[in-house]
Amino acid sequence: INRHTDAGLLTVLRQRPDDPNGLQVLNRSTSAFVTLPFRANAFCINTGDLLQVFSNDRFVAPLHRVVGDTRERMSFAYFLNPDYNAEISGLLEEPPLYQSFTWREFRAKRFYGDANKTDEEDIQITHYRV
Repeated sequence: INRHTDAGLLTVLRQRPDDPNGLQVLNRSTSAFVTLPFRANAFCINTGDLLQVFSNDRFVAPLHRVVGDTRERMSFAYFLNPDYNAEISGLLEEPPLYQSFTWREFRAKRFYGDANKTDEEDIQITHYRV
């Protein structure tokens, strides 16, 4: 899976213990992708774009990817997302860093970009920065 941030609020990921580990996260200090170590009986929690908006960048959605392996791998993911009509905006008592939008609007534009590879850049949360 190519590099991306998760569009929603949170992603909870569980991997089987004997499966190859392919989840890599961008280290923002070195600009290099690093493989996350497997932790037995643990979940991996990714913050998503919506938490980035809600928190005014206090939580930044990590850029990550999954690298392929010839061995079979199974991961279980749960995506925590709001109702499609939910208004997304900063929740802190300070000027928002992002313009308001609905989850339906953002998800539709993001899905269109994911599904229709063109020369245009995919819609990202940074397109909503004020």
